[in-house]
This record gives sequence, C-alpha cells and structure tokens, in this order.
Amino acid sequence: MTRAIAIAGAVLAAALLAASIALWAFLQSWLPVQGKARLIDALEHQFPVDVSITSLRYDFFKGFVFQDVEVRDGLRDTVQARLPYGQVQVA
Repeated sequence: MTRAIAIAGAVLAAALLAASIALWAFLQSWLPVQGKARLIDALEHQFPVDVSITSLRYDFFKGFVFQDVEVRDGLRDTVQARLPYGQVQVA
C-alpha cells in the first residue's frame, strides 16, 4: 500500500514537472511574437491608447517579464505610463 502511494506520488510529480516544462517551452516561443502582438491589440482595442512593448518574455521563475513599456493617450498623444521593467506572476 505504501509503495503504491509512493509510486503514484512520483508519477504525479513527474507529470507536473513535464507539464511545467512543456508550458515553459511553449511560452518561450509563442509569447515574444504572437503573445506580445495580441496583448497590444487587446489593450488598444479596449482603451483609447497606443501601447509599445519592446520585449515580452516568459521566465520560469520570474513569470512574465516586460521591458520598455510605454502607454500613450491615443487622443492627446501624451505619455500616460512608462515602465522600463515589469514582472507579472500568475499563481
């Protein structure tokens, strides 16, 4: 009985590790190209702003990492926000 529980726990841990590595690999390739474009498009469609993101990537330990984000008011062409660096982690 104890051996079966240990084996099941090891299999579950291995499956979670494999899923985490697969998600990391997917986000590493998809996020800088399509993810950044979709995020900018969604923000500009939802709000009257122009968004510029120099770099958007996924780091396994830091989460989503933004670099050089600038948000401009689309109507007055004034800078609303400027972020040289930012992190977002989803738990």
